[in-house]
Amino acid sequence: MVIFSGLVMYGFQVGVRVQRVDTPLIIALHEIQLEATNARLSIDTILNRQTENRVESIWKYLDQAIWYFERLCVTRKKSGHPILTHPGSSIEKQLATLNMRLARYKTSTRHMISAHRNGLDATVSALENREDFNALLACLFEMETYLRTIAEQNQRNYAIAHFGAAGILLVLMAILAIIIKRFERQRTENLRSLEESNRRLNTEIAEREKAQNALKASEALFRNIFRTSPEAIVISRLSDGLILDVNDGFNALTGYPKPAVVGKTAEEIQLWKDPRNRKTFVENLNPYGSVRNLATQFITRDGSVKSVLLSSKIVPLQNEPHIPTVTRDITEIKETEAFRRHFHSLLSHGGYTGMQGSSPAAGFICVIKTRIFIDKNQAPPDCNT
Repeated sequence: MVIFSGLVMYGFQVGVRVQRVDTPLIIALHEIQLEATNARLSIDTILNRQTENRVESIWKYLDQAIWYFERLCVTRKKSGHPILTHPGSSIEKQLATLNMRLARYKTSTRHMISAHRNGLDATVSALENREDFNALLACLFEMETYLRTIAEQNQRNYAIAHFGAAGILLVLMAILAIIIKRFERQRTENLRSLEESNRRLNTEIAEREKAQNALKASEALFRNIFRTSPEAIVISRLSDGLILDVNDGFNALTGYPKPAVVGKTAEEIQLWKDPRNRKTFVENLNPYGSVRNLATQFITRDGSVKSVLLSSKIVPLQNEPHIPTVTRDITEIKETEAFRRHFHSLLSHGGYTGMQGSSPAAGFICVIKTRIFIDKNQAPPDCNT
């Protein structure tokens, strides 16, 4: 509507401008007609001996009116006025005809006034002068008719162009309205789809947050178990055996603090007493994905040997397989088992050498004492005392 109103206002202004340009030409032409009539009245006055005005003075205002009209024509033609630039325009020819008829009218007027003042018969001159005056008026009337015809044609062309542009604009506005309506419908559908997507997204976000909270709780639980477990736990990389983390149980078992082993491999700290056992451990782990209670021996930081049981399972961390390994110290169990076998061997061979008597009970007591003192890092007692 704003565009349409602007077009209407622009058309109105153009129409006013066309009328403002055409009207001065017609008014100037009317001025010529008026001055020609005044000149005729002045001539009649001179003929009736009512004044002694000079003949040349009666043409002053008529010449000025014609000159003004010619200047208007020149100015309008330079500005591209449609009346003067029309393909069939004959205004220049009509101006030439007007000047020629005016010159004839002036000549016949001088002859008629001269004959009248000299007392000659001026009937023929008066008739010729009347005919020249009528021819001058006819030329002016023809010029006015021509100007009005061209002006009306320009007005019609302008009206046709203006209403045609307005009609085209109305069609375009109708098309635009249809497009906007479709766009609004599509936008409404898109908003509805977006709201549905947002609802599903919010549901997924809530479920993901729930899963992340559960994962965090699980990680916290695993971290607590990892830190507080009395068993030694090592997390290493399967590909190269690089140790990523250990718990306090590993420090208690091997004597190695966490900073001393993280970022190193088991081979670098010489943890395995027999490196071939680690190769066997990895070979058993690869096809099955897990190993349970694999017996081996570790060398601690102080150089002592610990018997351990390894249980491990391959776990993907950050798209790479890792090995969390739980290590149980079975050194005392192994020593106790060895002691038990040694004791039964003594009993089965008839006693303990070097003790008083041959009583099995006495030998048992001596062996127990020896075991206690050895565990306390003291010298064993003399069983004969």
